[in-house]
Amino acid sequence: MPIPSTFTEATEWEVLDTTIRTFGDTGDWTEDDLLAALHATGNWPERFTDPFTLEYRGEHITWYRYESLVWTLGESFRRVMLRIRRLRRQERVFEAVRAVCLDRRFGKGRESFAMLLGHYGGPAQIPTLIGLLDDTDVSGHAVYALRLLGASEAADRVRPFLNSHKTWVRQQARKYFQKIEIVAQT
Repeated sequence: MPIPSTFTEATEWEVLDTTIRTFGDTGDWTEDDLLAALHATGNWPERFTDPFTLEYRGEHITWYRYESLVWTLGESFRRVMLRIRRLRRQERVFEAVRAVCLDRRFGKGRESFAMLLGHYGGPAQIPTLIGLLDDTDVSGHAVYALRLLGASEAADRVRPFLNSHKTWVRQQARKYFQKIEIVAQT
């Protein structure tokens, strides 16, 4: 089942956003479909540049439309993998997801893909996630993913996040250390 043509042809971000949101809940997607969807993101930073500001926990955060679209695609991937378990074992998909995570052009949009590495990527994703701890756009989400994986080898790199200025990141760091302590005790 090919990805919707809207992924590559949409000129209005609202149309693309709606298509991406339903992508995760429809279709019997294949590895090639997911790779095609990821490939379609390549020109979104040039096509959908409008900024918008939202308030989250008292902080005003500026996003760009392409970041929002990429974030939504990552969340749709999570829902696809929740439904279609065979896709969780596809290394080519995770290779492409890692590439999105490491592509700074996508800014904050990469957050959902970093979380996806923790949800379904397994221990092979730990080095990428440790590297993302240096990336302020996604570092908190990398802490979250490392916690899901119980990646005790990241403890020294996660420790500074216990003092993050962001409350939710401090909470994730505390949960990370709680989890690895439990893992170490078993």
